[in-house]
Amino acid sequence: MLEIAFVNGRRYLNYLKKFVYFHCPGDGVIGTLIEQAPNKDSRVTLAKETDSLGLRRVNLGFNINELDKKTIRVIALELAKDFALNDFGRVKLAPYILDTSVDIPVGHHCHHMGTTRMSESPDYGVVDKNCKVFNTENLYVGGSGVFATSGGANPTFTIVELALRLAQHLS
Repeated sequence: MLEIAFVNGRRYLNYLKKFVYFHCPGDGVIGTLIEQAPNKDSRVTLAKETDSLGLRRVNLGFNINELDKKTIRVIALELAKDFALNDFGRVKLAPYILDTSVDIPVGHHCHHMGTTRMSESPDYGVVDKNCKVFNTENLYVGGSGVFATSGGANPTFTIVELALRLAQHLS
Protein backbone atom coordinates (compact mmCIF):
# COMPACT_ATOMS: atom_id res chain seq x y z
CA MET A 1 0.00 0.00 0.00
CA LEU A 2 1.31 3.45 -0.89
CA GLU A 3 1.01 6.51 1.25
CA ILE A 4 1.74 10.11 0.36
CA ALA A 5 3.67 11.54 3.27
CA PHE A 6 2.68 15.06 4.30
CA VAL A 7 4.93 17.19 6.49
CA ASN A 8 4.06 20.82 7.17
CA GLY A 9 1.54 20.69 4.32
CA ARG A 10 4.07 19.53 1.69
CA ARG A 11 3.97 16.21 -0.11
CA TYR A 12 7.03 14.07 -0.07
CA LEU A 13 7.10 12.02 -3.21
CA ASN A 14 10.57 10.70 -2.40
CA TYR A 15 8.78 8.35 -0.05
CA LEU A 16 6.98 6.91 -3.05
CA LYS A 17 10.11 6.50 -5.15
CA LYS A 18 11.20 3.37 -3.29
CA PHE A 19 7.96 1.75 -4.44
CA VAL A 20 7.94 3.24 -7.90
CA TYR A 21 11.49 2.28 -8.82
CA PHE A 22 11.22 -1.21 -7.38
CA HIS A 23 11.16 -3.66 -10.29
CA CYS A 24 7.89 -5.47 -10.00
CA PRO A 25 6.77 -7.71 -12.83
CA GLY A 26 3.11 -7.23 -13.72
CA ASP A 27 0.52 -4.85 -12.42
CA GLY A 28 0.13 -3.63 -8.87
CA VAL A 29 -2.88 -2.62 -6.85
CA ILE A 30 -3.00 0.50 -4.72
CA GLY A 31 -5.37 0.51 -1.76
CA THR A 32 -6.42 3.16 0.71
CA LEU A 33 -6.56 3.11 4.47
CA ILE A 34 -8.29 6.21 5.83
CA GLU A 35 -9.29 7.63 9.16
CA GLN A 36 -13.06 7.56 9.12
CA ALA A 37 -15.21 10.39 10.34
CA PRO A 38 -17.33 9.50 13.38
CA ASN A 39 -20.59 8.01 12.15
CA LYS A 40 -23.66 7.82 14.37
CA ASP A 41 -25.20 5.31 11.95
CA SER A 42 -22.54 2.69 12.70
CA ARG A 43 -23.42 0.52 15.68
CA VAL A 44 -22.36 -2.64 17.50
CA THR A 45 -25.43 -4.38 18.94
CA LEU A 46 -26.45 -7.82 20.11
CA ALA A 47 -28.32 -9.96 17.60
CA LYS A 48 -31.20 -12.28 18.54
CA GLU A 49 -29.28 -15.34 17.34
CA THR A 50 -27.09 -17.11 19.89
CA ASP A 51 -23.84 -19.02 19.60
CA SER A 52 -23.12 -22.60 20.76
CA LEU A 53 -22.79 -21.36 24.37
CA GLY A 54 -26.16 -19.63 24.28
CA LEU A 55 -24.66 -16.13 24.15
CA ARG A 56 -26.12 -13.55 21.80
CA ARG A 57 -24.02 -12.94 18.70
CA VAL A 58 -22.59 -9.54 17.82
CA ASN A 59 -24.19 -7.56 15.03
CA LEU A 60 -21.80 -5.07 13.41
CA GLY A 61 -23.58 -2.22 11.63
CA PHE A 62 -20.64 -0.64 9.81
CA ASN A 63 -21.31 2.30 7.50
CA ILE A 64 -19.15 4.83 5.71
CA ASN A 65 -20.49 8.33 5.17
CA GLU A 66 -20.22 10.80 2.30
CA LEU A 67 -17.09 12.45 3.75
CA ASP A 68 -15.35 9.06 3.85
CA LYS A 69 -16.31 8.35 0.24
CA LYS A 70 -15.08 11.77 -0.86
CA THR A 71 -11.80 11.22 1.00
CA ILE A 72 -11.20 7.88 -0.76
CA ARG A 73 -11.93 9.42 -4.16
CA VAL A 74 -9.76 12.51 -3.62
CA ILE A 75 -6.80 10.40 -2.41
CA ALA A 76 -7.02 8.21 -5.52
CA LEU A 77 -7.30 11.15 -7.91
CA GLU A 78 -4.42 13.07 -6.29
CA LEU A 79 -2.19 9.99 -6.29
CA ALA A 80 -2.94 9.35 -9.96
CA LYS A 81 -2.13 12.99 -10.77
CA ASP A 82 1.17 12.82 -8.85
CA PHE A 83 2.19 9.63 -10.63
CA ALA A 84 1.48 11.23 -14.01
CA LEU A 85 3.09 14.61 -13.21
CA ASN A 86 6.26 12.95 -11.95
CA ASP A 87 6.36 10.40 -14.78
CA PHE A 88 6.18 7.48 -12.34
CA GLY A 89 3.60 5.76 -14.47
CA ARG A 90 -0.11 5.84 -15.13
CA VAL A 91 -2.74 4.78 -12.63
CA LYS A 92 -5.91 3.11 -13.86
CA LEU A 93 -8.63 4.20 -11.49
CA ALA A 94 -11.40 1.87 -10.38
CA PRO A 95 -14.89 2.68 -11.67
CA TYR A 96 -16.10 3.71 -8.19
CA ILE A 97 -13.48 6.49 -8.04
CA LEU A 98 -14.82 8.30 -11.11
CA ASP A 99 -18.50 7.35 -10.85
CA THR A 100 -20.17 8.31 -7.56
CA SER A 101 -23.15 6.08 -8.36
CA VAL A 102 -20.93 2.99 -8.00
CA ASP A 103 -20.53 1.70 -4.43
CA ILE A 104 -17.04 1.76 -2.96
CA PRO A 105 -16.04 -1.71 -1.77
CA VAL A 106 -15.14 -1.44 1.89
CA GLY A 107 -13.22 -4.02 3.87
CA HIS A 108 -12.74 -4.19 7.58
CA HIS A 109 -9.39 -3.63 9.18
CA CYS A 110 -7.90 -5.06 12.34
CA HIS A 111 -8.38 -2.19 14.80
CA HIS A 112 -11.94 -1.81 16.03
CA MET A 113 -12.32 1.62 17.59
CA GLY A 114 -14.88 4.13 18.70
CA THR A 115 -17.65 1.86 20.02
CA THR A 116 -17.44 3.51 23.47
CA ARG A 117 -16.42 6.97 22.28
CA MET A 118 -14.99 9.54 24.71
CA SER A 119 -16.74 12.91 24.78
CA GLU A 120 -17.74 15.83 26.96
CA SER A 121 -21.31 14.59 27.35
CA PRO A 122 -23.41 11.43 26.95
CA ASP A 123 -25.09 13.07 23.94
CA TYR A 124 -21.96 12.42 21.87
CA GLY A 125 -20.19 9.53 23.55
CA VAL A 126 -20.16 6.75 26.11
CA VAL A 127 -17.29 7.71 28.44
CA ASP A 128 -15.97 10.95 29.92
CA LYS A 129 -12.37 12.23 29.81
CA ASN A 130 -11.44 9.76 32.57
CA CYS A 131 -12.87 6.79 30.63
CA LYS A 132 -15.78 6.49 33.11
CA VAL A 133 -19.05 5.39 31.54
CA PHE A 134 -21.61 8.19 31.81
CA ASN A 135 -24.38 7.77 34.40
CA THR A 136 -22.80 4.74 36.08
CA GLU A 137 -20.86 4.08 39.22
CA ASN A 138 -17.39 2.55 39.07
CA LEU A 139 -17.46 1.41 35.42
CA TYR A 140 -14.52 2.41 33.24
CA VAL A 141 -13.50 1.43 29.72
CA GLY A 142 -9.90 0.94 28.68
CA GLY A 143 -8.83 0.46 25.08
CA SER A 144 -9.34 1.87 21.62
CA GLY A 145 -13.11 1.81 22.01
CA VAL A 146 -12.84 5.28 23.59
CA PHE A 147 -11.14 6.81 20.55
CA ALA A 148 -13.22 9.53 18.92
CA THR A 149 -11.92 8.47 15.48
CA SER A 150 -9.86 5.60 14.14
CA GLY A 151 -6.45 6.79 13.05
CA GLY A 152 -4.54 5.39 10.12
CA ALA A 153 -1.69 4.25 12.37
CA ASN A 154 -1.39 1.45 14.91
CA PRO A 155 -3.18 2.40 18.16
CA THR A 156 -1.02 0.54 20.69
CA PHE A 157 0.94 3.46 22.14
CA THR A 158 -2.19 5.56 22.54
CA ILE A 159 -3.99 2.66 24.25
CA VAL A 160 -1.06 2.20 26.65
CA GLU A 161 -0.96 5.92 27.45
CA LEU A 162 -4.71 5.97 28.09
CA ALA A 163 -4.38 2.90 30.35
CA LEU A 164 -1.59 4.57 32.34
CA ARG A 165 -3.65 7.75 32.66
CA LEU A 166 -6.69 5.74 33.81
CA ALA A 167 -4.59 3.83 36.35
CA GLN A 168 -3.28 7.11 37.75
CA HIS A 169 -6.80 8.53 37.92
CA LEU A 170 -8.12 5.45 39.75
CA SER A 171 -5.24 5.37 42.22
